Amino acid sequence: MRPDSTRPDYADELSGRAAERTRNRHDGRRVAWWLAAFAVALALTLWFGWPPQAGAASTESGAVGASAAAPVEKSQDRLEAVPVRIIDGDTFALGDETIRLADIDTPELDGKCDAERNLARIAGARLAALLSSHPWAIRRERTGKGEIRTDRYRRTLAVLLTPAPDGTLVSIGQILVAEGLAVPWEGRRHDWCGRVPG
Repeated sequence: MRPDSTRPDYADELSGRAAERTRNRHDGRRVAWWLAAFAVALALTLWFGWPPQAGAASTESGAVGASAAAPVEKSQDRLEAVPVRIIDGDTFALGDETIRLADIDTPELDGKCDAERNLARIAGARLAALLSSHPWAIRRERTGKGEIRTDRYRRTLAVLLTPAPDGTLVSIGQILVAEGLAVPWEGRRHDWCGRVPG
């Protein structure tokens, strides 16, 4: 004899089974997510030396353009307890060295309009958050003679790389571009008052 599906207790039993299957499926996904997060953390530990004291591991391989997905080579000279000070969204000080992110342009804190100045504060805060909450490596650009490339203000030109969830390395500058807080560097400053990226 088939059970009567119109009975309230049978319908409750069926919905309870469905809810339990859904719960088990979600629990399985949660366990898989935590295992993946643990694997990434372990890989970062072995690769960068987790947790980095100042958030930085130094690399000295050649220049990297806007598509900074090239692998970072392990460095012999880790930067252990060097203080990081944010200057604006594309510039920060690493100890005595001032570093300019070579692959992006962000608004200036002393910009020409309120919109630029406000966006500059947001970009600087976001860069600070990325550097403090993610492991990262620095790739300094070099001249053909192997010397560190600097701009006219004597800032080191570099690209910062951080691991993406899929394990590839992405440019922190390009994260800021994707979030609308920067634009790719094209050799000149952008007009932030005439055009706000979206």
